[in-house]
Amino acid sequence: MQLLDAMSGKSGVIECTFVQSDIIPGIPYLSTPVLLGRNGLEKNLGLPAMNNFEKNMLNTALPELKKNIEKGIKMTSKGGISSFKRVQQWLTFARQWHIINAEWQDPILLAGKVAHYLRGMNKPIFHHESDCGDHVIVYNCRHIAMWAFDWKRLDYYFDNRYLRGKSNIPAYEIHQVDPCRIVFMEVYRALGGPHDLGTKRRNIERLHVFADKDVPSHLLKNVCNHLEQVMRVPKRYDDYTEEERRNFPKIVQLPDDYCVDDEANEMETESFDSSSIR
Repeated sequence: MQLLDAMSGKSGVIECTFVQSDIIPGIPYLSTPVLLGRNGLEKNLGLPAMNNFEKNMLNTALPELKKNIEKGIKMTSKGGISSFKRVQQWLTFARQWHIINAEWQDPILLAGKVAHYLRGMNKPIFHHESDCGDHVIVYNCRHIAMWAFDWKRLDYYFDNRYLRGKSNIPAYEIHQVDPCRIVFMEVYRALGGPHDLGTKRRNIERLHVFADKDVPSHLLKNVCNHLEQVMRVPKRYDDYTEEERRNFPKIVQLPDDYCVDDEANEMETESFDSSSIR
């Protein structure tokens, strides 16, 4: 109750809790007052310095104090809950917002990771029929990557249930019309089969896809976690600096008159005057 008051804005809320302490040898945990705030524990108020008389009294009562501390720790681990565990429990039941960059990512592998968070499989309370999933924002869907010739060879099946309504459309044609469509369809497929139709439609509502990196600010305010990409982003040739290109080990030694720069070769071709030839 005190932590709820502190997170709602009430100032000066103090609670006593067990914390790890190395002030007194032989006592790993000590009850000390802490100051609570909006983010949980704001400040550990600590204990004042003890004089010799207080230290002697504490050494006399040390065996009994150890028993009481161990008993309190056992009771907390069995039935009680600390302030930090309380916040962790709230985060488990809350709708969290995740964001991931789809640039140079395989949509099939990416969909498996996104569906994992949409269904809530990252939480200990997950159940097949439970509605505990999170929101996921996927941006840069225009710059996804596919293996080999999958852009032309991978077809998506559509059927509108009308006469001659069945069609197989290649991935590149769908991507040209709607850059976010392939990511959406792969995530919808990764959410489960036909027996999961009720949960699939519910979980897909928490997916937010964007073609570029322009994400609305009212969605970015909710983001609390940045997901790691499923594939390593390759480094393009123009991303390397001139020094890195120069220090790259050479397999063959090119002759001095060999033209390496294509742009320089194009400039020489353009500057050539064909009217001089007769």
